[in-house]
Amino acid sequence: MTAVGYPLGGELTTTSGKVLRYGRDPLASSPVQMMYNSAPIEHGSSGSPLVDSSGKLVGVAYAGGGGQYVAVPVETLNQVLKDPSKFSNGAGCD
Repeated sequence: MTAVGYPLGGELTTTSGKVLRYGRDPLASSPVQMMYNSAPIEHGSSGSPLVDSSGKLVGVAYAGGGGQYVAVPVETLNQVLKDPSKFSNGAGCD
């Protein structure tokens, strides 16, 4: 798996890793399962794609730091896109 991003608004970078496990959101902001991986995700790369060796999207970078790199699995993103109301916490945006 490869993470692709522009950390801190800098140059395009890629980092490689593998899926380690699925687990709870480390920030406790979401009830969905997250994908923990070993591809370093630098600050500023949230929202960047994680792709497999064939270039297929497998997740979107969510959080990183302290040796934990977390992505939202593409399967979860598909579920949210099909029915966003199931995943809303009801809080409005400012």
